Amino acid sequence: MERWWNQYTSLPFPDNLAILIGASIKGEDMRSRAVKRTMVRYVCVTFTITLTLISPKVKKRFPTLDHFIESGLLTKDEKRIMEELDEDLPNYHKYWLPLAWASKMVINAREEGLIRNDECIEKILDELNQFRNKCGGLLDYDWISVPLVYTQVVTIAVYSYFLISVVGNQHLNEGSDDVISARFPLIPVLEFFFYMGWLKVAETLINPFGDDDDDFEVMWMVDRHLQVGYLLVDQIPAKLPKLTKDMYWNNIAPVALPFTKASEGYMTEYPVTSTREISVSNIDQEIIMPQLSKVGRNSVGGTGKKFKLLKAAGFSLKNVTSGDKPDSDDIDEDFPRNDCPGVDESHPLCEAFEKLRKQRSEDQQKRLQRMLEHLKKKDEKKTE
Repeated sequence: MERWWNQYTSLPFPDNLAILIGASIKGEDMRSRAVKRTMVRYVCVTFTITLTLISPKVKKRFPTLDHFIESGLLTKDEKRIMEELDEDLPNYHKYWLPLAWASKMVINAREEGLIRNDECIEKILDELNQFRNKCGGLLDYDWISVPLVYTQVVTIAVYSYFLISVVGNQHLNEGSDDVISARFPLIPVLEFFFYMGWLKVAETLINPFGDDDDDFEVMWMVDRHLQVGYLLVDQIPAKLPKLTKDMYWNNIAPVALPFTKASEGYMTEYPVTSTREISVSNIDQEIIMPQLSKVGRNSVGGTGKKFKLLKAAGFSLKNVTSGDKPDSDDIDEDFPRNDCPGVDESHPLCEAFEKLRKQRSEDQQKRLQRMLEHLKKKDEKKTE
């Protein structure tokens, strides 16, 4: 089951890439439109070629590159380049080649000034690499399949078990040959439904790109990716709605969105906390503070004292009153401001440091004064 779900999550979608392309490439002229639409088409070509390598349904729909040309996914010039590369390297599939074209097109668009900045290039290239990684992951699942011996062993074991159960679950009445013993084998029948059902489910999940009715809708994905990609880069950016005030402009935010009569019963549903029904009486809300009780000294010769916190019922507790609160909440009024918090200015090292700082400051002022006097004398000599 995990393998089946991982194969589904490996299916790439060009939506994020198309949104980035539509937002990054500026302009609605013919050149800009051609760049955006061609990049989306290259992504869809990569996806379709990948599916032809793993899905019999897609392979029957696009058996050759000529069918890609007939469907508008490739041009004759692009087909020629792919065939030339196949002649040079016939042992490797070229599903990644359209993505390489798209990457080069991104760089050219930046040089032409169609892409706004280098950050947009980085994001588009990252999306292209992620798309290629997912297509490569699909091919990995097709390449590293479930070993055939696993499926054979499970199938033979299930069928052999129930063939033996047909004979092994028969009841023999040794007392009389004339009496026919008729009973319904409930447990073997339940086992048959469970085990055979699990076997059929496993056979369906082992290859989700096949021809079964419950396999992935890859034929729909081929059309969907191209249509949505073209819409996101071409038509949707050119048809933006007007910027207007929303319905709740004067109310900041709505109290609740409207309900229909069918959803009227859900109007009062909202998250409820665990302490919603807990209430504390006014008497129990009175604030009290525990006092510290001295229990003795530390080890012999020590001067520190030990204290324990009174927390059980029956001990003396101190009630917090308004007289225990400070007169003012402004700390600056009660405490002098210290520019160096955490430093004791009366410490001998602090006094020595302060004395050294003042001495250096005085020496620096004297040097500056001598320099100014020297410059002044030079100016007087020049004037003479």
